[in-house]
Amino acid sequence: MSPTPMSVYLPFNRDVLDAAFLPAKSAGTRGADIRNVTVQGRAEILPDGPERAALIQGFLQKYHPHLEALWGGRAMPADRVMFRIVPERVRSRGV
Repeated sequence: MSPTPMSVYLPFNRDVLDAAFLPAKSAGTRGADIRNVTVQGRAEILPDGPERAALIQGFLQKYHPHLEALWGGRAMPADRVMFRIVPERVRSRGV
C-alpha cells in the first residue's frame, strides 16, 4: 500500500471546522491476509503556497486531461479546498 494524494471536496463553513479525521486503507479478505493502516488526527486547510501548488500540479498530471475539463482550466477553482492531514495516531496491521 503506497501513499496516495487525496483531495476532499466537502461543503463546510470555513470559520467553523471540526477537523477530526480518520482515514483507513485496507487490503485482503480473510485472516492473516488482512492488512490495514488507520490514521487518526485532524485536517487543516492547506493555504496557498508552494506545497499546495506542487500538489495541484501532481493532481493535474495524474488526472490529465480530465481534471482540466472538470475545473475548466489548470487552476483549482476558488470553491475547492485542499486539506493537510496532521496525524496524531497511526495504527497498522499486517503491513
